[in-house]
Parts: sequence; structure tokens; C-alpha cells
Amino acid sequence: MPRSDMIDNNVSESFNGYIVQVRAKHIIDMLESIRIDLMERQHKNLHDMSGVTDKVCPRIRKKIEGTKHASRMFVTKPAVGEMFQVSHGDDQFVVNLNLSTCSCRLWELTGLPCIHVCSAITYMKRDVADYVDDCYTVPVYIAAYQHALQPLNGRKMWPEAIGTPIQPPPFWPMPGRPKKKRKRDPEEEQQSSTKLKRFGLQMTCKKCLQIGHNKRSCNNEAVPIPPKRKRGRPCMEVSNPRARVRPPRSGITSQSVQDDNHNVPTAAARAKDRAVARKGFGIHVGAETGNIYMRMPGENRVHFVAPTHVGSSSSSRSTRARRGRVNPVRGTSGRIARQTIARDALGTQESAAK
Repeated sequence: MPRSDMIDNNVSESFNGYIVQVRAKHIIDMLESIRIDLMERQHKNLHDMSGVTDKVCPRIRKKIEGTKHASRMFVTKPAVGEMFQVSHGDDQFVVNLNLSTCSCRLWELTGLPCIHVCSAITYMKRDVADYVDDCYTVPVYIAAYQHALQPLNGRKMWPEAIGTPIQPPPFWPMPGRPKKKRKRDPEEEQQSSTKLKRFGLQMTCKKCLQIGHNKRSCNNEAVPIPPKRKRGRPCMEVSNPRARVRPPRSGITSQSVQDDNHNVPTAAARAKDRAVARKGFGIHVGAETGNIYMRMPGENRVHFVAPTHVGSSSSSRSTRARRGRVNPVRGTSGRIARQTIARDALGTQESAAK
């Protein structure tokens, strides 16, 4: 009686997936590729099993060790003639080690000790591998792979067949793309490599913004969709209580800055005063801006001496100093000298007028 616990066609399914890449080839090329793959597989299995020192194969050893570990919860009662009564809860089975039988019939079907047999063997303090069928032992496995596929020469060295050459049947192209996947049964789960499953996903309706359905099957009233947030980092708003506000510089208030900006003369007014000062020599007070200008004899350049708006001059001077636009040698000392000359000239003119 053959020993196997496989009651489905998993072997054929595995082989079908093993040759899925070569099934589209020509019949001769397909058979040659399958032969080469099987030849390499047989060599690998034989080489891996040659170094095993255990009595049974590694997979069988792992399986029976797991069964033996699970049998620790069973209660074994011995009887005469290598017979045992194994129970677990309301279940109870009879094991006969001499006849290699168990009332669950799993040992007879597979050739591997079931969980009840493992409980009885452990009770007798014996090795479970001694009760495994011979087909799972290492010597039998090696003997099965001794007669493996042999290598062959190339197609050019094959002998020619004598007789009428065999012609292939006529080829009729079928409509549609050739199918490479096998046909699944209606009970099997359909798998797709391009479509994702909807299991575990929650749909959101774009009409009512509720979860559990889409807008095709939505019977609710439409709600306004909130606008999407712009991409990038959000801007800092003044209404945000956590927004950082830069404090003003020491000595400068917003009111003083507004007053200075309001009283600062325009560029057109300054240009007009410079044009008037360029027509003569000496000190000139601008009529538009009130600034003091000076033109030396023999020079065409008009020098700016001092503004009448003190706040703007101090603020502008400090601003230019922070920006590095004031020359400590030329600009500052020269301006101080011109301001001194202008004050003396104005004092002389006022005393003469009096």
C-alpha cells in the first residue's frame, strides 16, 4: 500500500509552476529545458542528502519532532501486547505497536507515527524514528536518486532517424492572446498580478464625504468639498498665536519710523534744490527740502552739508552705517568739516544782517 498523505494535486501544480517559463518554447526546446532542470535538481538533492547522518530525512525528522512535542498533552495507559490506550479530553484511541496500527488510521495511511503513536512511543522511552516507514529513510532516498537523468550531447551530434520524417500538425492561429496561466476552478480564489484586492480598504464618497461607499451608490445629499491645502510649507500668519513676531530695534519705534518716512523729502525735490545750488557758489538752503548744500569755487560738484530734518538724517546715517556705506575717513570727517564751515557761514550771515 503506498504511503502518502497527499489527497490533492499539489505535485502537478508545483511542477506546472516549475516549467512555466519553458512552456512557451518549441516542443524539442521545451523538453530539453525540462530535462536539464530535472538533471540539476536530482544532482542537488542527492548531494544534499549524502552528508546527512540521521536515519530519516531532515524534513521527516522535523515533522515527527513537532508531533512528539504536541503529544505531551495526551495521557497514555499501557496494556498487554504492546497495546496502549491514548486519551485527550473526550477523545480516546487504541495504539498497537506490534501491528503498526492506530484507531485514527493516520499511521497506516502516511507511514509516519501520529500524535497518539508518538505519545505511546514516548511512554516506552523509545525513538520515534524507529517506527517510521522505510520509504522516509535516508538510504532509500539515496537509492532512489542513483538512477537519475544522464547528460546528452548537442543537437548537432544527434543521430538522424531513418524513415519518413514526422511533420508537425497544421497550425491554426487562435483569436486573442495566448493564455499562459492555468484555468482555475470556480472554488479557487482568483488571483491577479495587476489588480489589488479591495479587502481591508475603505472607500470614501466624494459626494457626501462618508466612509463605506462611493458616489455611484450614494443617496445622500451633496456637501461642499473643502478646498485642498496648497503644496509646500504653510505660510506664517499673523492670526496664528504661535507665530513669532520680530521685536523692533532698540530706540526705534513704529511711530518714529512713520514720522521719518512722512517728512523725508522726495528725490525730485532734492534734485531741484541741487540744480539751484549748482548755479552759484557758497552756501545754499534748498527751498523745496530745506537741506543745506555747498559749492566750492572751482568745483562743479554740489556737497550735501546737513538736512533740516534731524530725525531722518540720524536714522538714515545709522542705517547706512549698519549697511557699511559710511567711510570713516572720507565720509564722516569730510561731512563734519563741511557742517562746521556751513554753521560758521550761517552765523556770519546772520550777524551781518543784524
